[in-house]
Amino acid sequence: MDIYESASKGSGWIKFFGIINIIMGGLQALTIVGILWAWIPIWVGVVALQTASAGEKASINKNETDLIQYHFKIKFLFQLIGIFIIIGLVIGIIILIFSLIFSAFIANYFSQFGGSGW
Repeated sequence: MDIYESASKGSGWIKFFGIINIIMGGLQALTIVGILWAWIPIWVGVVALQTASAGEKASINKNETDLIQYHFKIKFLFQLIGIFIIIGLVIGIIILIFSLIFSAFIANYFSQFGGSGW
């Protein structure tokens, strides 16, 4: 198997990943809260479909320039996913810290004003 065939075989899974992301973004856009971040999976899905298309083009043309373009697109796709994972982790940690602080304040309030203690 040469590198062009590998790009072609991987394109199917990347296309599947892109379609699923676009569908999930569309479903999120149907909700009131989900519409705020529904563009993220849609954008990732579109980039994944562009990556799959570049891989198929490289395998058909057997052209080094198309293969380099495919590698640039797949690199961008992984960077995009990585950035969104990091942002999600940071937001999750911030929410965890705020919820711990809030629960400590609530516990302190209940213990000072005769509420039921924990």
